[in-house]
Amino acid sequence: MSRDLNNTYMEPLTQTFPVHRLGAVGDVAKVNCATCHQGAYKPLYGASMLKDYMALSAAGALAAIPAAAAPELPASEAPAEPAAEMPAEAAKP
Repeated sequence: MSRDLNNTYMEPLTQTFPVHRLGAVGDVAKVNCATCHQGAYKPLYGASMLKDYMALSAAGALAAIPAAAAPELPASEAPAEPAAEMPAEAAKP
Protein backbone atom coordinates (compact mmCIF):
# COMPACT_ATOMS: atom_id res chain seq x y z
CA MET A 1 0.00 0.00 0.00
CA SER A 2 2.80 2.43 0.85
CA ARG A 3 4.62 1.63 -2.38
CA ASP A 4 1.46 2.24 -4.40
CA LEU A 5 0.79 5.59 -2.68
CA ASN A 6 4.38 6.68 -3.22
CA ASN A 7 4.47 5.64 -6.89
CA THR A 8 1.02 6.82 -7.97
CA TYR A 9 0.54 9.92 -5.81
CA MET A 10 3.73 11.27 -4.26
CA GLU A 11 6.22 10.78 -7.12
CA PRO A 12 4.13 12.74 -9.67
CA LEU A 13 4.05 15.65 -7.17
CA THR A 14 7.85 15.93 -7.10
CA GLN A 15 7.89 18.92 -9.47
CA THR A 16 5.39 20.84 -7.30
CA PHE A 17 7.66 20.83 -4.24
CA PRO A 18 10.22 23.62 -3.78
CA VAL A 19 13.85 22.53 -4.08
CA HIS A 20 14.50 22.95 -0.34
CA ARG A 21 11.75 20.37 0.41
CA LEU A 22 13.26 17.61 -1.73
CA GLY A 23 15.56 14.90 -0.42
CA ALA A 24 19.28 14.54 -0.99
CA VAL A 25 18.75 12.82 -4.35
CA GLY A 26 15.96 15.18 -5.45
CA ASP A 27 13.04 12.97 -4.45
CA VAL A 28 9.86 13.96 -2.65
CA ALA A 29 9.04 12.83 0.91
CA LYS A 30 7.66 9.28 1.12
CA VAL A 31 4.61 7.80 2.79
CA ASN A 32 5.29 4.86 5.10
CA CYS A 33 3.17 2.57 7.27
CA ALA A 34 3.41 4.85 10.31
CA THR A 35 1.81 7.68 8.31
CA CYS A 36 -1.61 6.04 8.71
CA HIS A 37 -1.17 3.33 11.30
CA GLN A 38 0.65 5.45 13.92
CA GLY A 39 1.67 2.37 15.90
CA ALA A 40 -1.73 0.65 15.67
CA TYR A 41 -2.25 -2.72 13.97
CA LYS A 42 -4.93 -1.04 11.81
CA PRO A 43 -5.54 2.66 11.16
CA LEU A 44 -7.83 4.00 13.91
CA TYR A 45 -7.56 0.53 15.53
CA GLY A 46 -9.96 -0.79 12.90
CA ALA A 47 -12.83 1.56 13.80
CA SER A 48 -15.50 1.61 11.12
CA MET A 49 -15.91 5.03 9.55
CA LEU A 50 -18.68 3.96 7.18
CA LYS A 51 -21.42 5.29 9.48
CA ASP A 52 -19.91 8.77 9.11
CA TYR A 53 -19.78 8.62 5.28
CA MET A 54 -22.91 6.70 4.23
CA ALA A 55 -22.95 8.25 0.74
CA LEU A 56 -19.79 6.30 -0.05
CA SER A 57 -21.27 2.92 0.95
CA ALA A 58 -23.32 2.34 -2.22
CA ALA A 59 -21.68 0.58 -5.15
CA GLY A 60 -20.50 3.16 -7.66
CA ALA A 61 -21.14 6.01 -5.24
CA LEU A 62 -17.95 7.81 -6.20
CA ALA A 63 -18.87 7.71 -9.87
CA ALA A 64 -22.20 9.39 -9.08
CA ILE A 65 -20.57 12.40 -7.40
CA PRO A 66 -20.05 15.11 -10.05
CA ALA A 67 -16.73 16.90 -10.09
CA ALA A 68 -16.93 20.62 -9.36
CA ALA A 69 -16.18 22.68 -12.44
CA ALA A 70 -13.67 25.47 -11.98
CA PRO A 71 -15.18 28.87 -12.79
CA GLU A 72 -13.61 30.64 -15.74
CA LEU A 73 -11.98 33.96 -14.89
CA PRO A 74 -12.13 36.95 -17.22
CA ALA A 75 -8.74 38.03 -18.60
CA SER A 76 -8.63 40.97 -16.16
CA GLU A 77 -8.93 38.59 -13.18
CA ALA A 78 -6.56 35.92 -14.44
CA PRO A 79 -3.87 34.91 -11.93
CA ALA A 80 -0.52 36.62 -12.25
CA GLU A 81 2.77 34.88 -12.97
CA PRO A 82 3.65 32.29 -10.28
CA ALA A 83 6.02 33.48 -7.60
CA ALA A 84 9.67 32.53 -7.94
CA GLU A 85 10.81 29.53 -5.92
CA MET A 86 12.41 30.16 -2.57
CA PRO A 87 16.18 29.82 -2.63
CA ALA A 88 17.67 26.72 -1.06
CA GLU A 89 19.08 27.14 2.41
CA ALA A 90 22.77 27.88 2.57
CA ALA A 91 25.00 25.04 3.74
CA LYS A 92 25.93 25.31 7.38
CA PRO A 93 29.62 25.07 8.30
